[in-house]
Order: sequence, then C-alpha cells, then structure tokens
Amino acid sequence: MGRKERRAKERQERKESIRMTPDRIYELKQKTANEAVRRVQEIEKGKEKQRAETALDMLLLFGMTYLHEQKGWGKQRLENYYDGCMNLLKEFEDGKHTIKSLLDKLVEETKINLAEVKE
Repeated sequence: MGRKERRAKERQERKESIRMTPDRIYELKQKTANEAVRRVQEIEKGKEKQRAETALDMLLLFGMTYLHEQKGWGKQRLENYYDGCMNLLKEFEDGKHTIKSLLDKLVEETKINLAEVKE
C-alpha cells in the first residue's frame, strides 16, 4: 500500500468516525441522559445531606437554648453537652450505636419512651 492509498484510507476512517449515524446519535443521547441523571442524583444527595445537617443544627440549637434559658446552663456545660452530642453522633456513624439501641437504653435507664411522648 503506497502513501496515496494510505492517506485515502486515513481520510475515509476520519470521515466515518465523524459521521453521525443513527446508532451514534442514539449512543450520544444515552450518554448525555445518563450523565444528566448522575448529576441530578449528586445534587439531590447534596441537598439531603444539607437538610440533615440543618435539622441537626436546629435540634442542638433548641436544646442548648432551652438548657441555657430555662436551666441556667452556662458556656462550659453547653460546650460539654455539644461535645457529647457530637461524640455520640460520630459513634452512631461508626456503627457503635443504632437508633433502637439508643432508644432501648433511654427507656431502660430513665423510663422515658420517645414513642409514647410523640403520641
């Protein structure tokens, strides 16, 4: 195969790689759709995490405000409370606790059942 034939073959291959066939168009649409779905899922996952963090912040804020205003807790006690909550959360995330185990422990030690309090 001479230079002329090799160049003609290379040009033909480039044309074919660029040409938009129905299969290639379908493949590109699928790739684009899959990428869009993946991005939306990442955004939703980020929103979920943001909502969970906001809920946790609110619960801590409400608890700390109550303890400060109604029970007279100062800075040191509130910092200990916050640190204790964060340590417990970390242990929960590490799998050392479950919601059920914490609820059972609370009922066993204090006789407070959050399921009954909700009703």
